[in-house]
Amino acid sequence: MTAFSQTDTQSNDSTLHIPVHIARQIVADLMMYDGCKEELENTLQLVALANQRNQNQSLLFTEKEKQYIMCRNQVGALEQKVDLYITANNKLVAKNTKLKKTNLILGGATGVSVLLVAVLILTR
Repeated sequence: MTAFSQTDTQSNDSTLHIPVHIARQIVADLMMYDGCKEELENTLQLVALANQRNQNQSLLFTEKEKQYIMCRNQVGALEQKVDLYITANNKLVAKNTKLKKTNLILGGATGVSVLLVAVLILTR
């Protein structure tokens, strides 16, 4: 394994001599490190976007749930309205039936009365 450290230099001059194959390895490692830094930044941006998307989807879900509750309330109100109409219609049918019977009785009584008056007039 080849290692490199600037603190290991013993000379006072600022020039460091390293073999070409080690210099190429150092450059490759530095480039890979730069690539890893860039990939990390991109990954962090993707995570932030995913978190934002999740938050937006959560808000959408909450809104859809509110809409569902409002629709259920509207359906419940319409069902109550239908029940009221059915009850009122049944009462009207019963009242109409009673009025028809009363009308029939009154019509029959009126007819008998008219016949009775006609017979009395004719017999006098």
